[in-house]
Formats: sequence, C-alpha cells, structure tokens
Amino acid sequence: MVEETENLSIVDEAKKIRDEIKAENDRRENILKEEKKLRAENMLGSSAGQPTTNPQLTEEEQKKQAAKEFWKGTAIEDALNKQDG
Repeated sequence: MVEETENLSIVDEAKKIRDEIKAENDRRENILKEEKKLRAENMLGSSAGQPTTNPQLTEEEQKKQAAKEFWKGTAIEDALNKQDG
C-alpha cells in the first residue's frame, strides 16, 4: 500500500512538473511572438532600404559643425555645445 502511495505521488509530481514546463514554454512562445511583431513593426516603420534625405545645413550650421569636429574632446567643444543650448 505504501508503494502505491509513493507511485501516485511520483506521478502527481511528474504531472506538476510537466504542467510547469508547458506553462513556461507557452510564456516563451508568447515572448517570441511579441518580439517578432516588434521587429516587423520596426522594419516597416524605418526607411527599410529606401533612400533618405539628409537635412540641408545652413552655412552657419556647417561652420559650427566643423568647429565642433575640430575642437572635439576639448573644453572648447563643451563651450560650443553649451552655446547651442
């Protein structure tokens, strides 16, 4: 009789573990579906290989950009960035 009870509890434990594994697999499947959906939306929302237009900078903006590039990594670059706001 004790052996039957032990077998029953082992079967119950195995079923419990099976159910937990199934629940985890379902959760992971839902996560993967959501990730695929987000990636697809991201691709559709991007240029997806289409040519993009670069905004045209004014002459003054081009000079500022060149100055920032020249002084990059110095305190002058920080001052230029603060000036721009």
